[in-house]
Amino acid sequence: MNATTLDTTQALAQVSAQWDRSILPQLKDYIAIAAKSPMFAPDWQQQGLLEQVVRNAASWVEAQKVAGLRLEIVRLPGRTPLLFFEVEGTQPNANAASSPTVLMYGHLDKQPEFDGWRSHLGPWTPVLEGDRLYGRGGADDGYAVYASIAAIQALKAQNVPHPRIVGLIETSEESGSGDLLPYIDVLKPRLGDVALVICLDSGAGNYDQLWLTTSLRGMASGTLKVQILTEGVHSGDASGVVPSSFRILRQVLDRLEDSATGRVLPASFHCAIPEERVAQAQATAAILGAPRLRRLHAVCAAHHAGPGAGFAQTHLGAYAVGHWRRRPTRFAKCWQCAAALHSVPAQFAVATLGRCRRLCASAENVAGRQLPLSGQGDVGRCIERQWLECAGHDALV
Repeated sequence: MNATTLDTTQALAQVSAQWDRSILPQLKDYIAIAAKSPMFAPDWQQQGLLEQVVRNAASWVEAQKVAGLRLEIVRLPGRTPLLFFEVEGTQPNANAASSPTVLMYGHLDKQPEFDGWRSHLGPWTPVLEGDRLYGRGGADDGYAVYASIAAIQALKAQNVPHPRIVGLIETSEESGSGDLLPYIDVLKPRLGDVALVICLDSGAGNYDQLWLTTSLRGMASGTLKVQILTEGVHSGDASGVVPSSFRILRQVLDRLEDSATGRVLPASFHCAIPEERVAQAQATAAILGAPRLRRLHAVCAAHHAGPGAGFAQTHLGAYAVGHWRRRPTRFAKCWQCAAALHSVPAQFAVATLGRCRRLCASAENVAGRQLPLSGQGDVGRCIERQWLECAGHDALV
């Protein structure tokens, strides 16, 4: 007998048990493999590590024996491999060509090692401390394929009807997803009429509600070089005579940004913000408020330095802090994924579920450089506490 709604308490309990028993060991094995994205490993084909993590994930998925699931590792010449799976729908007429399909997305390629790890941690050494799993890639984005299948299993365990589901797990995302579109072109006839995309590679404000990511701040990067001399000269001869390259660089940057406020100056970088976006931002701020700011974990002095200071005090190194919630909420996103799969809202072309990665309680890069705690009083103690609690968040590494 089919259920019409998902019992989220039951789903949470099922996924929690499965996560500890089956998925966590897989993530540990995944972290130990230096499957760097092609941008950071031009010899990725010779290394064979991207192929290895894809095969490992495929083996785990096949071992789950999900009813109606078919899986394939798709390989195009000169392209990184892609894991594709499809699950037959159980809703009435779900497998008809005109019926909507849910697409679940993730990736298995990783960022490079970077530095700043604590002495007993490392990018390819999985370490579980409490509910935090340290190591490169577990949260970005190795968990995605496992969370996808766990969500589908939660539906099937309760006989909740679901639409047809397909999955794309690529291995070039950290390099800009250059190989994804060619695969989509090849697989398009098999994708069906995609009505909902669940992208397991984004963020969530909290664990109390379902979040949709509509946009993220972008980045334009480059290398700015100021050259004054053709060769090195003695500072005793040149200082005060030769223009300071630092001063020139500062003047150039001041043309782009007001150093007092952080406002970008060229008018071409500005546009009108739609009213609905302003309303959404206000609604989000009302829900999250101060906890959202605390989640950024700037050094405390920066919080009190005024709007012009921004987060200038976060010069302690490229650490970013991700605190992961304790049980029982750490697995909440899996059953939220399952709830989203149960019914496809036709009005959404693309909806991005916030990170199921949170449920992995995985934090990636932890800065371990020595911190001179010269600050005194509340600020000094807060800096110390922030530093000792830090667990790197993959968004900045």
